[in-house]
Amino acid sequence: MLAPSLSKGRPLDLQLRATLEPRLGHDFSRVRVHHDEGAARAAKAQGASAYTLGADIVFGRDRYRPQSPDGLRLLSHELAHVVQQSPARRAPSSHGSATTSETRALEADADRAADAVVGRCRLPPGGLLAAPRMVQRQTAGTPPAADGEKEKAEAAHLAD
Repeated sequence: MLAPSLSKGRPLDLQLRATLEPRLGHDFSRVRVHHDEGAARAAKAQGASAYTLGADIVFGRDRYRPQSPDGLRLLSHELAHVVQQSPARRAPSSHGSATTSETRALEADADRAADAVVGRCRLPPGGLLAAPRMVQRQTAGTPPAADGEKEKAEAAHLAD
């Protein structure tokens, strides 16, 4: 569940959608981006630079910077989680959680997606794993792995 203090968020910028939708092979029209003070508090409470739950992406203070390479990588990583959790792809789960090994695979998958986006290429069709609807977070102070480095981020599993 999203923090009750969060605003309704904003839709993803149309120019970003036009760039990122073909690269990630997904319609992001339902994505809501939260990057105000309430979002910063919610991300801090999760110990995260950013986190995703369903189609909501919550950014920590000063972390929503899609115009910068690191900001675009973080946004792309979180959008990969949106794809993983989309209803059409959602993994069956009765508890909205994943095992540690599944979590690591989902994070590595999101890193590959971010690498594809910043490398200006598309993912192969069906290229992202499916995940249950759960909070997936980028741990504060840990940028998404670049150039195939091992991701140290973890996902917190909260049933909605």
